Amino acid sequence: MAQFPASAYSFSSAAGTFTPLSGGTALTFSSLDDGTVQDVPIGFTFEFCGVPYTEVSICTNGWISFGNVSLTSTSNSTGSAIYPAIMPLWDDISGQSGVVSHLTSGTPGSQVFTVEWLNWTWYYKNTTPIPIVISFQAKLYEATGRIEYVYRQEADPINGSPSATIGIMKSSTDYQTLSNSTATPTASSTTFTTSINTKPANGQLYRWDPPPPCPGILPITVSNYNSTAVDFGWGTATGAVGYEWAVDTNPDKGPAGTTTINTATTTTASQAGLTPATRYYIHVRSKCSAVSYSKWDTASFETRPDCAKPGRIMVGYIDSNSVSFQWPAIPVAVSYEYLVDQTRGTPAVGAAAIGQSGTAVSLTGLTEGALYYVHYRSLCAGDDSSAWALDSFRIPVPCRRPVLKLVELGPNNSIISWDPVYTATAYEYLVSTADTTPAYGTRLLQNALQTPFLTSATTYNVFVRCNCEYYNVDTKSAWAQLKFTTPFATGISNVPGSEAALAVYPNPTSGYINVSIPGTVNKGNITIADMTG
Repeated sequence: MAQFPASAYSFSSAAGTFTPLSGGTALTFSSLDDGTVQDVPIGFTFEFCGVPYTEVSICTNGWISFGNVSLTSTSNSTGSAIYPAIMPLWDDISGQSGVVSHLTSGTPGSQVFTVEWLNWTWYYKNTTPIPIVISFQAKLYEATGRIEYVYRQEADPINGSPSATIGIMKSSTDYQTLSNSTATPTASSTTFTTSINTKPANGQLYRWDPPPPCPGILPITVSNYNSTAVDFGWGTATGAVGYEWAVDTNPDKGPAGTTTINTATTTTASQAGLTPATRYYIHVRSKCSAVSYSKWDTASFETRPDCAKPGRIMVGYIDSNSVSFQWPAIPVAVSYEYLVDQTRGTPAVGAAAIGQSGTAVSLTGLTEGALYYVHYRSLCAGDDSSAWALDSFRIPVPCRRPVLKLVELGPNNSIISWDPVYTATAYEYLVSTADTTPAYGTRLLQNALQTPFLTSATTYNVFVRCNCEYYNVDTKSAWAQLKFTTPFATGISNVPGSEAALAVYPNPTSGYINVSIPGTVNKGNITIADMTG
């Protein structure tokens, strides 16, 4: 409801007439000295400080509490927890010769609830006859919320040391009390007066009127909402200096006691951090002054289902400069966004993400050996989006076949080498006279190969391939092939049985040769051929 403090009431005084009740209901107290009757019906709903009440507790000591209290409280002070209460004459007073009665009069909507203390003693005195000092009434007006006290002096003087309080009180710190009981007292919300000791004049009226009602807002409208946030607005309230709003799961008119109340000077607001698929209530009221608020207006909405973050990507194809991948579809998503870069951090707001309706992506022009990050998220109805999902892939470096070089070749031997291949951890080779690509070869760790025991003047095929490992992925290159023919043998072996008959040196040679034949030679031929025969 539109609550406000007791200090917001406006006070006035006037001259009137005390008219004793006729047809009222007399209350029965356990003691007319110090007694309280609870649950007395008002007869209509009366708002005190903006809070509705239908019953009161009435005490012989000159006060009415809107709480269901059993206190008798002769000691008028802020420490006495009779509040919220009204006090037409709070003191140690007594009704030993009087009566307390109440009456609800008037037509619905304009009814008046009157409580009357008739022929009361002030201050308490246990004598005979009992002095009759004062009569007074407290009135509650249904139509206006006015609180009114009216008094009549009785014949006997005040007894003892009176110290009364006249006023209204919402709490121990929120009240208004009168400075005296004259025709023009001052109402204070900072000084709690307990020193009134003179009778108000006959027909004296003291009145408290609630502040003018603060106009309510126009209907609340939800402009946008998703799984975790809502944007909403309301109409301008004439005379409002600001607004208060809250969002919670409380369906009542007004936020729950633990809900954070927000302030606004415009008619729009947003709330984030909500739970998906949950019914929420928006509460808004206008503020007309520091103590004047309208009643809460409430509207409801339900957040959308969770706009879930997609799962891990699945790479369908990848090579040295391209890749294709996709992620699992999210049922509530209407589209997706993705960004592929080499930065692990979450994309900044406004980053150049690519939107698409499907979950498959194909990319080309990538750098071999580079690590790429994939940032991707779901886009759902209501301008909703999931958190960014993060995955990655690395473009592989191909296992390239080696480039073979013939370093040395002889009739019976060859030496073949190649430059080391990046990512190669070993090699395989096969030396064969066949020209058929092998299925496998002999493992080799170095990047050179010597092939002894060859046959001269024979054509050979040398096959070599790389065994690679790159980020725990093992691959093999294609076979590299080198073909060569061994030369004829150029050395001369001794003829068995005639070791001393012929000597040829140096052997082999590239410049000159000596042939020595010891002994006598009748005739013979020497033929010299180069390596090709």
